[in-house]
Amino acid sequence: MLYYGSAMPVSAVTVQMQGGTPLAVDTDGSGQFAFSGVAAGAWQVQPQKSGGGAGAVSALDAVYVLQAAVGQRTLTPEQQMACDVSGNALVSALDAVYILQYQVGLITQFPVAQTCGSDWVFMPSASTASNQVVMQPQMSAGTCRAGAIAFDPLVGQATGQNFEALLFGDCTGNWQPSGGAAAERVGRPSRVRLGRGGRHAQHVRVPVYVDSPATFRALDLRVRYDPSRFMISKVAALPASAPFLLEANERSRGVVDVALASASPLRRGPLLVLDLIAKGRDRRGSGVSIESAAVDGN
Repeated sequence: MLYYGSAMPVSAVTVQMQGGTPLAVDTDGSGQFAFSGVAAGAWQVQPQKSGGGAGAVSALDAVYVLQAAVGQRTLTPEQQMACDVSGNALVSALDAVYILQYQVGLITQFPVAQTCGSDWVFMPSASTASNQVVMQPQMSAGTCRAGAIAFDPLVGQATGQNFEALLFGDCTGNWQPSGGAAAERVGRPSRVRLGRGGRHAQHVRVPVYVDSPATFRALDLRVRYDPSRFMISKVAALPASAPFLLEANERSRGVVDVALASASPLRRGPLLVLDLIAKGRDRRGSGVSIESAAVDGN
């Protein structure tokens, strides 16, 4: 069982055989699975997998969705399936919103994953066998049909029964077994920095700058602040910046995750403002810092 974008093996996939007495095995480190001693009869082979996303979903995936929604990008059938995180058989800005919310921790599972009972979807890619019926996955509002290979009946051996693995939300197809993102997330060298904060009444507003030598479309950002000195009020786009989708969440006390995506190129300069409520007389936001940032251009 290989991944659709990277062609890397996917391990720890639970493969079920449903028929007489249900059977289940997990794929090994090379993505292989096998059943032995299976009695003749009607059987259906169906994989599922929870977790294991390894950080492959990012704001860049939301960019792919937005570009597809406005006709700037043509998705492959596999990407179409991976991007449809709402599970309504359409790829739209709603899917981009869910991806950004997932990235910052506002949701922990996509609606389609809840409906399907799996964070992954599997597309059969099987060698022909006797009495075989191949069923491709299909989602619509509130329903999910998982990908499966059926035998009615299974007679003898059926070798070469394979599936292509897709992680919901990974529109770029950059999942890697070891975690992290592939080439799409390396991008061009860019620097994300905080500007000098300004105080307005009890609020300290700290601008976020992206110094990029080229245009970009996505930003994943984690900011830390001293909770003994501040409370987060909101994260907002600066009025002069180009339009984009934005989600932010205080992942834990003093840690704020931000994800944004745009179908149109964004340019360097001030992009966001962190609005903090000061508990004392701090005027510049000196207790605020960037922990991590990833700028993607594609």
